[in-house]
Amino acid sequence: MYVYIHDRVWQQADEKQCQRLELLTEQIEQGDRLLFGLLFSPRYPYWVKRLRISWRLLAKVITIENEQILCITHLLDRGRREYAEFLKNRQAWGEQHMHLDEGELQTWLAQRQAIQPQLPLPRLPD
Repeated sequence: MYVYIHDRVWQQADEKQCQRLELLTEQIEQGDRLLFGLLFSPRYPYWVKRLRISWRLLAKVITIENEQILCITHLLDRGRREYAEFLKNRQAWGEQHMHLDEGELQTWLAQRQAIQPQLPLPRLPD
């Protein structure tokens, strides 16, 4: 599984949050494919991760070219109106705010695969 973090998240994050994002990316990409399910809480059809005391990451999982990508799209303050609106009606909020350019993601994925190709599964003994 790959982790895509939208530019707006990097721009909003402070130094400590950026460090946590880098660690989170490493854990998910190098760990078990389902590890993100332990790190993120489901808020169907999206995923939420607590980042420090009052900040929350919002994400969704998409599949491109048979690869799952955890797309972290927003960093919201839990005490702000925008996060409350997300919790009140996740589906409508996501349709309005969580748009991703699939062409941009395909380009990003191709670049990531060129840098760090997914290792094939080991062969089972005969």
